[in-house]
Amino acid sequence: MANVKITDLTPGAALIGTELYEAVQSAASVSLTAAQMKTFVNDESTITVGDSATNTPSTAATLQHTTSGTPAAGIGTRLDFECQTGAGNNEIGARLVASATDVTATSEDFDLLIQLMATGAAPATVATVTSDGDLRLTGDTVRVPTERTIATASDTGVKGDICWDSSYIYVCTATDTWKRVAISTW
Repeated sequence: MANVKITDLTPGAALIGTELYEAVQSAASVSLTAAQMKTFVNDESTITVGDSATNTPSTAATLQHTTSGTPAAGIGTRLDFECQTGAGNNEIGARLVASATDVTATSEDFDLLIQLMATGAAPATVATVTSDGDLRLTGDTVRVPTERTIATASDTGVKGDICWDSSYIYVCTATDTWKRVAISTW
């Protein structure tokens, strides 16, 4: 089959695992099965982007969703994190979802959802970062485990910083400008 263009080949059907593919490994042609191509066994896959950018991120991968229907709020893409459980089956334990909340041309909005599995149920949203920058949590507790004492009202801080110690909750209301409220037991 020398000199055959890939575009001239008959399209394949669903892979059944017995197909063979040619690959170059250490400068020699080797054959790979469909299963080998679909699975990295005991191997960490790495996506490397090589370009000249020095002060901006480069796209390493894109998840894209196109539809044959009319896009509507809720369309999006997701990345599932799946692993084997004690029962020997694979379960989606975590999921990142980019979901459109507005698909109007030039007015598109997306939220980023973090979904986690709990008690064997399907992953459910536990946190959402909205397109306007709000962080919404479904739980009833926010934990900041490390305390920080603000010594003076002009200590270093950025507007919006919030911290605590055993006596006060501190809020930075402008650059290097803190306010505090006393807390006590009851």
